[in-house]
Amino acid sequence: MSRYRVIVTEDAANDFREAYDYLVPRSPRAAQGLAQVVAAALEALCDDAHLFAVWNGPHRRFPLAQFPYGLLYVLRGDEVIVVALAHPKRDPRTWSRRRP
Repeated sequence: MSRYRVIVTEDAANDFREAYDYLVPRSPRAAQGLAQVVAAALEALCDDAHLFAVWNGPHRRFPLAQFPYGLLYVLRGDEVIVVALAHPKRDPRTWSRRRP
């Protein structure tokens, strides 16, 4: 099986920092759990970027276990470009226009 190169955009990294910073004062354990789940999802995408079908435009959505977030990503050749860490209660216009 071929491995994909995962690229996390600055917007997606900012989304993660925002979610992590929100969780830390409420539950450091949950914040650490989010970091672990995101890391595992990124590793899974390295192995098989076709895990999830196209969801919205060019985006695919990888729902995160135990958290109400999903990694939104776009495939481009052998690259997986993560464009957002999306929460379902946030306005989808926040991330829907993001492109790699």
